[in-house]
Amino acid sequence: MANGKLAAAVVAACILAAGGGLLINTQPWSRIEASEGSQEAVFSKSAGSQEAAFSKMEAASTAAEETSPADVTNSAEDMEVEEILFRNAVGAVQMEITTGLTTEYLNPLMNYPVLVVRGEETITINDRDELDAIGLDALYTPELLEAVEAADPDTVEIKDWKAVLGNPDTAYVVIGRDEHGIDGITEFHYKK
Repeated sequence: MANGKLAAAVVAACILAAGGGLLINTQPWSRIEASEGSQEAVFSKSAGSQEAAFSKMEAASTAAEETSPADVTNSAEDMEVEEILFRNAVGAVQMEITTGLTTEYLNPLMNYPVLVVRGEETITINDRDELDAIGLDALYTPELLEAVEAADPDTVEIKDWKAVLGNPDTAYVVIGRDEHGIDGITEFHYKK
């Protein structure tokens, strides 16, 4: 996700450069630099050509693409943003489960493979076809709907990018982050 901030800054700079060419040519803030180790593109006050600006943007974009998530050191602010985004995913899952009518809307919120645990029985949903085959009636039980609706996404505990939404004594879902930084449902749990 940290690379996303750099990419957004690079895109914004490209939009300024492409759409507002006069801004770059006439303003003293004409050169774009990406400081080493930084995840932000910044304007520096110096004379420079558009070509130099685009060259630096390309270098920053290439560096962002080559940097793996493990190489990025997140600041406290970045972690705060990540937690907000994760809580938004938890809220989206809550909204979908409590108002959803089709697997079409649930599918993008699933981090396949997804485990469905009912007492001692566990099945795995591997893709949209298997989700359609199981259907929402099997997943959206009255206990799950009640437990998820009563939960507060703003106060659920997040540990190791996982959160439990619902009631561990009756039914709940686990929302987790995969190796690509995608947040979604990883498990459904039912007491019975």
